[in-house]
Amino acid sequence: MYVGTVALVAMLSEEMRKTLLGEPPYDLLMASASSTWNGRLNVDTAAEHLHRYLQSCLGEMTYVVQALGKRSIAELDRSDLVALDAATADLCGVRLAWRQRVKDQPLQVDLQQQPTAR
Repeated sequence: MYVGTVALVAMLSEEMRKTLLGEPPYDLLMASASSTWNGRLNVDTAAEHLHRYLQSCLGEMTYVVQALGKRSIAELDRSDLVALDAATADLCGVRLAWRQRVKDQPLQVDLQQQPTAR
């Protein structure tokens, strides 16, 4: 799971106003021990914001699992994934989003076929 930048933004959301205009907000985190920003990062607040972000991710994953008619994230498999273009579908071995799902049928991707406009 790659959440590095998003986690930093979540942690610093309320703290960003403490940096100088034109300074990158992550300076507050990266240099919080230096004399420039010493003590200016509220670690408890940053941790709470990160916790809330991760809880919201968990909530969204729960909605997706339920929307797919599953009871657990462990029930998800490749047949639940789709791609928006033929190249990605071929690369990842998943069906195209605009193709109808056929249960228990092997994946067949035609790179020449494109979706028709409605």
